Amino acid sequence: MDQSVVKLSRGGYIVNTSSGPIQFGIPPETIKDSILLKTGVPRIYVLPRYLFSVERALSLADIEFPIYYNFFLRRQAITVVCEEEQKDRMRNILKETLFPEVPKQTVDSKFRSSEKKIEFPDFNKELEYFMHPPYLNRRYEWDDLIDFKIIGNGRSVKIGNVTIDLEKERNQFQIYDSNEKIAEIPWCLPVVAPRIQTVERSKTFIPPLFGVSVLGRSDGFDPTAPTCGFVFWIDQRGIMVDPPVDSTLKLKNSNVSPKLINDVILTHVHSDHDAGVLQKIFEEGKVNLYTTQHIFESFLCKAEHLTNYSKDELQTLIHFKPIRIGMPITILGATFEFRYSLHPVPTIQMGIYFQNESLFYTSDHAYDPDLWKTLYEKGILTKSRYKSLKKTPWDHTMILHEAGIPPTHTPIQNLINLDDEIKSRVYVVHVGKQNFPEGCGLKLAPDSIENYLSIPVKTPRFHEGSQVLRTLSKIDFMSDFPVSKLIDILPSLKRKNFEAGEVIMRQNEVGNEFHIIVYGKVEIIRDNKNLITYGQNDYYGEMATISGEPRSADVLAKTDVEVLAINEKIFLAFIEGTHVVEYLKKLERTRRLDSCALLESSPVFGFLTPTQITQMQAMMSYVSYSKESVLIESGHTFSKGFIISKGAVKLIRDDIVTYRLGIGGFIGEIDLVLENRKQHYFEAIAETGAHLYQVESQPLKRFISNHSGVRVRLLHYAKYSSQALHFIQNEDISEQEMKFRYGAPHSKIVS
Repeated sequence: MDQSVVKLSRGGYIVNTSSGPIQFGIPPETIKDSILLKTGVPRIYVLPRYLFSVERALSLADIEFPIYYNFFLRRQAITVVCEEEQKDRMRNILKETLFPEVPKQTVDSKFRSSEKKIEFPDFNKELEYFMHPPYLNRRYEWDDLIDFKIIGNGRSVKIGNVTIDLEKERNQFQIYDSNEKIAEIPWCLPVVAPRIQTVERSKTFIPPLFGVSVLGRSDGFDPTAPTCGFVFWIDQRGIMVDPPVDSTLKLKNSNVSPKLINDVILTHVHSDHDAGVLQKIFEEGKVNLYTTQHIFESFLCKAEHLTNYSKDELQTLIHFKPIRIGMPITILGATFEFRYSLHPVPTIQMGIYFQNESLFYTSDHAYDPDLWKTLYEKGILTKSRYKSLKKTPWDHTMILHEAGIPPTHTPIQNLINLDDEIKSRVYVVHVGKQNFPEGCGLKLAPDSIENYLSIPVKTPRFHEGSQVLRTLSKIDFMSDFPVSKLIDILPSLKRKNFEAGEVIMRQNEVGNEFHIIVYGKVEIIRDNKNLITYGQNDYYGEMATISGEPRSADVLAKTDVEVLAINEKIFLAFIEGTHVVEYLKKLERTRRLDSCALLESSPVFGFLTPTQITQMQAMMSYVSYSKESVLIESGHTFSKGFIISKGAVKLIRDDIVTYRLGIGGFIGEIDLVLENRKQHYFEAIAETGAHLYQVESQPLKRFISNHSGVRVRLLHYAKYSSQALHFIQNEDISEQEMKFRYGAPHSKIVS
């Protein structure tokens, strides 16, 4: 790569020019990369072709913090080079954080009763205050923050002596300085792997009954530490609060199963707090998202314009749980009470009560009594709002309090001035270690998942039974069982523990137990080949239990493992007369074949988790077709799909062979699976003798509807497969270029 080009560790490129550094592609937190460069944070940004990476559920156009840095610190606007359509999308995203509007009826709808309404903020007055920086002496406007320059459709962009051309057919930006080409940058931004390196640990993470794991404790500008975010642990289950980017990977590195965390709280929509929420939503099953109606609508608006998925489509991916200020709610057995902080966008803070102890999190908040008084005297704060702010709940067992740059954050000195007894219960977050004064009597929250902050509490009544019932209810074939049936098997369950490296089951031995993983990971190994790794709420040993045949694989403890063991005879009696018998027989037949490796290598299903692979395997039936057999007829409704195990299948439209699918390819037109269309456009014919796995439509549709990440990735695949077909039929395009453009293996048919 040219010496004038710097590849950023979080993604994107910086090209050094006579007009200053220009950044191409802006994944989250890349400002932390550029702060460390000699050239500093750029003022000029160029948006890539796609603003969102489905593969990593990540924004590639996060210009919010570059705007803050340039406007509030340098007092200058940034320049953004983009297409016309992208300009409209970016303005819609940014208005939620830079020009927020809160309709009065939306605010009022959050309140429990009419007499409570006067206690809540006049948001528009407060937000207007933050939009008047003292050095500007007026309200900032779009032109103060950002200058859009439109590129594409024959239009170049010239900034000083620098010219930027977009050559779409070559997938490149061409950069010239004083008429000399200095760099070529991909238009489709390559998505880099997460910066968090995978670390193998043998120790299993056991969550506290009540406490906090800090995913990140610093701010959005600190290049030395992760951005602020948490997991609140309640009865050994987790709630993510404002998850930073790649939080799940960080948790997995500490052997924390994502299945421990099915709830997310979003405090506000600044990008350093909501950037990781989509990643969690796209992860596996549907999550519960807790926030106010207005914050949720702002989040949806940003997500819609970022991803290009409609709000309706996005809402199908989550369970939205609206919260109301002043009305306590119960999450995982704890009581949550929410209130509004003082911040440039509507932001919630919370008190959490569990087993007679409590935790308070301020979220982003300007704890500044002098500022409050000034705002009250100017009529910006109502009397009741002023009184409410002064009633900071310092009586909690533990307090997570933010600090940062005023007036949008709490000056650290205001916390230092607190009484010593209060300070003994305060952990400071949202501040870098380099900005935290030593010997001030405060504690900096530990930036660690394993070294969590724990609040000692008594073990809840029925903790053991509820934990086991939760585990059983997460098993795919038990999820539909009524609680009364699950209770029947509780007395027969045994807890067993194995150390990392211990062989739990051996290939070819006679099996008499079925195991469900409570904590830890195991490897399934057949003939010295690692087939798959299972974790929490996965199960193994069912094949020998159902078939009566010797075990088909070794099971090795990858970490320390705790399982629920069920005796073979008791388990068979438990499932007798239910749909589970046929379900597990089908799963057993499919698992004995090489279906796991096939799914992992599939361009359509290669992203599935081990749990999802198990559920797919239970839907698959092995079938064979001779050469020229018709698998699917054009014009017919979707009733079944196929995954190719061996051989090749050709797709024909209007008597023209347009497409060939090989091993791992899916036949069935994903648009039909997602019910975006009713009938097949294509006829599918076995080009050779073909061995396939057949999947019936209804189970597949149910599976997709229950897994948000699967649905989104299939939507993405369907969208770009459709575009690829257009190019296959109308362009002379190589397979390599097809993969580069569309991220899927499409083969050009050469007649």
